[in-house]
Amino acid sequence: MKPVPAYSMKWLKALMLSPGVLFALAYLFLWNATNLYLDHAFRGKLDRAFNAVAGSRYRLTIGALGTGSDFSTVTLEHLELIAVDTRSSGQPRRIRVDKLDISCPDIGLLMVRPSKAEAASMLVSKALLNRCAEGITSMDHQAGPAPADRSDLAYRVCQ
Repeated sequence: MKPVPAYSMKWLKALMLSPGVLFALAYLFLWNATNLYLDHAFRGKLDRAFNAVAGSRYRLTIGALGTGSDFSTVTLEHLELIAVDTRSSGQPRRIRVDKLDISCPDIGLLMVRPSKAEAASMLVSKALLNRCAEGITSMDHQAGPAPADRSDLAYRVCQ
């Protein structure tokens, strides 16, 4: 195997230190760090805020939390909203959503400004309940009517 010429190593070093590559690496680092923060630290705050907003009417289960590529949306994946009805002993009513994006402009600043986390968690919680109150038209966050066997489920759960 031939050794790599010295000028090739200089070009590779210049490419790796170029502003475009450095910016892309910094962005990927920040995006991954924000997603880790949301999935671990922000999840507990969101659970507490949702319980405060919804009371004991609903129980929320979230598979994964993340942010959009522009740091202005919270992405909730594998979301399940369960209506807690203490009067009936039947099967609890559930809404399942594969992916839901909620606008939250301060989500990129939460790691630098932890004081914004409480306000952001309340904003996301209220948006979740508003989606429920409006009636989720589709279980997979797509435009159009819900399947016939689930169309009244979203309405009943959100009452």
